[in-house]
Amino acid sequence: MDFGAEALIEAYRPEPGACASHGLSQERLAFCVEYGGRFFSRGLAHYRQAMSAIGFGSGERLLDIGCGTAHWMLAALEGYRSVTGLDSKKEAVYLANRAADTLGVSDRMRAVVGSAHGLPFPDGHFDRVISHGVFHFLDPELAMSEVARVLRPGGAFYCGVPGPGSRIVLSLAAIAAEDLDSAEAQLRKFLGGAVRRTGLATRVFSDMRSLQVQDYASFGAANGLMLTATPGVQDVEEAFPNLPWSFDFVLKAPAKAATRREILQARFHGIGEEPEAFLRRLLRACLPRLACEAVVGDWLTLEAAGRARLLGLCELAMNEEPDGRVLDEAAAAMAGDAADHAYFQGLRALAAGQLGEALANFRRAAKSHEDALPLAGSCLLRRRDSRALDVFRGLLGRQPDRVWSVAGFLLAALNTGDRRLIRKAVRMTTERLESGIVTRC
Repeated sequence: MDFGAEALIEAYRPEPGACASHGLSQERLAFCVEYGGRFFSRGLAHYRQAMSAIGFGSGERLLDIGCGTAHWMLAALEGYRSVTGLDSKKEAVYLANRAADTLGVSDRMRAVVGSAHGLPFPDGHFDRVISHGVFHFLDPELAMSEVARVLRPGGAFYCGVPGPGSRIVLSLAAIAAEDLDSAEAQLRKFLGGAVRRTGLATRVFSDMRSLQVQDYASFGAANGLMLTATPGVQDVEEAFPNLPWSFDFVLKAPAKAATRREILQARFHGIGEEPEAFLRRLLRACLPRLACEAVVGDWLTLEAAGRARLLGLCELAMNEEPDGRVLDEAAAAMAGDAADHAYFQGLRALAAGQLGEALANFRRAAKSHEDALPLAGSCLLRRRDSRALDVFRGLLGRQPDRVWSVAGFLLAALNTGDRRLIRKAVRMTTERLESGIVTRC
């Protein structure tokens, strides 16, 4: 089944009066048409080759999460009996189904409007699930649990997402073009992702997330999905050593399903860690829902104080407007450890947008918590406080392997408006990234 690029683009054109008859936005529809044309211009062979390279060339039922223009869906028809797409934008779904109707494949390919956080499909319905360029917009823990639910035993999930390197490369390119506003916007997106990665649901900086392959592997493992491959089938090349522009991975479902409780308890007993320390590690791995399930469900034995501390941390990580009573109980349970208490109070203040109080607490916690100083520097950046430059300059020495240190320093330099300092920051940033010393968010 081979459709030429011109036929694909023509099939994707909306019918006259589509916006009025289908309740669509003219602006979003026009964007989707232009977006689809860019992808369809490559022809379906490009996407078939990619699917073959990742081992997804054939199967029974395939789901494309964030299907958009349906280019992956149409490419999959050659090897699958049934192909389903899901997208949150009704304009994209309309165009995908119009293409299927026009090309005469609607009996095997349909798209639906829906959310990746609550897939409208039965358990074990698909043997293959794919998602490209979407997961960084989602709550990855919640979306991954849904992927695991709809996969049949032995099924597989392929995902491709932008990496942290993309934000840095785009910011450096914008600086080179003297578009400092765009550079700052890219760095703030990374900064927001780094802050949310520490365990905060707040969007005080950005709603983006800065995650790496090992993070997605943790999301999969929490649901019994095991990392089996990182194919490298992406549209662009690596940005810097250890910091790809984008990356991809394949997770495989086990032959026999297990509950999340069984999976967690098996991991816990295999490590031999104290229960509270183990569950705090889950929080640092961006798995607050799993940690909360374990605490509330008494999956592991916890002391009352440890339970209160964990519930408070889970509350901050899961809710943009956390319950003050739960946070008060957690703070009281942390009173015996000054650094832990200060760090928690810093997170709490940051979640409430109280940057001054957050800054003071993070400074008190800096000796015991690795993320405290970067968070303090981020608070200063949010306030456009010149002291952020000294904080992140110091972090380049203390935490040289973190993108957070490099991005924070570059953004702090941009905020000064000093062209000479900005050029120096660009040079230092580029040298560090090219050396390969920067390896983690």
